[in-house]
Amino acid sequence: MSDADHHPPLLLVVGMHRSGTSAVTGALGLLGYAMPVAEDRIAGSPSNPEHWESLSLSLFDEALLHRLGGTWDGPPVLTPGWEREVTVSDGAVSDGADPETALAAAFRGERPSAWKDPRICLLLPYWRSRLPGPLAALFVWRSPLPVARSLLERDGMPVPHGLALWERYNRLALASLDGLDTYVVEYGTVVDEPGAFVASVGTWLAGLPDGLSAAGQPDAEAAVASISAGLRHQVPEPGGSPAVSAEQSELVSILTGLDGPHRAFAPPAIGDETPGVSAVLQSLRPVTLRRDQLASEVELVRRRLAELSRELEHANSELHYVRRGLEATERERDALKDERDAQREALAEATGKLEDLYASTSWKATKPLRDSLARLDRARKRTSP
Repeated sequence: MSDADHHPPLLLVVGMHRSGTSAVTGALGLLGYAMPVAEDRIAGSPSNPEHWESLSLSLFDEALLHRLGGTWDGPPVLTPGWEREVTVSDGAVSDGADPETALAAAFRGERPSAWKDPRICLLLPYWRSRLPGPLAALFVWRSPLPVARSLLERDGMPVPHGLALWERYNRLALASLDGLDTYVVEYGTVVDEPGAFVASVGTWLAGLPDGLSAAGQPDAEAAVASISAGLRHQVPEPGGSPAVSAEQSELVSILTGLDGPHRAFAPPAIGDETPGVSAVLQSLRPVTLRRDQLASEVELVRRRLAELSRELEHANSELHYVRRGLEATERERDALKDERDAQREALAEATGKLEDLYASTSWKATKPLRDSLARLDRARKRTSP
């Protein structure tokens, strides 16, 4: 983007799916940050009544992942500098959308806004190259096994797949936050100590650069009340789990040590990814891409059916008016027919009376007189000047 006025200052809520980003984003709204406009928000679900996510931005991000050869649950292979190679100059990423259009659909006005989308973990380099600032990030992470089990419960995703996604998302997020003013928090801390979290993050927010501090009236009490322990349905296993790899356990230790504010985040040194993670994600990528392709085709068919239903409804409405007009025409036709028949009867009656008159004795007796009167009339007309 070439102009910062195309969007308000953004506080990015960065975190893996099922990691508590919705609860944190809702609290930020109560602390004075604008949310995506209501008409553009993703509808809630029983497991998450309010996502606080922009539909336009989420669709754009998923379409961008498709363009890169992946999906949210089958991340693409991203080589260094990939964000500079992705453009929309040769066409839209999705249905005519572009980053500016998606942002404009999500946020209105100039008030600092909180933007949450788990895909930011994967796509933050792209957005940092297109958002001129100011930017800051609140990075929420959660233990890997509860995330994987939550994905299993919500999507039927196998636990190894969920663990692989957790590792890939969090590794890419840590690298992408380099240099950003960032606050790191573990979801368990948010839920178990909401008062301490709101107080600490409130202090951090108040110290953000001009333009990024909350412009709305903060309500810390309401923000604390909005975070309920009932939001957490999965908890870490004491002592860990054999399903979690040593590399993932090491990543948990690194994330734990990052808790709190970082005025210019410096990514920690982390080792190599768990062997097999790339293989798991790569093996699933064609399946997830095909799934999304089929879902898009189903959506197109659904839209076409809805369009045909509207056309049929319009045709039925027009047919209704045509039928009403036809019924009125038939009634008018029947009335004219009745009137014609009545006139025929009257004509027949008058004709009969006339014929009776011609046949009557009085008509015949007065014929010489009528003839004389006719001759007299003709003579008068000849002599008149």
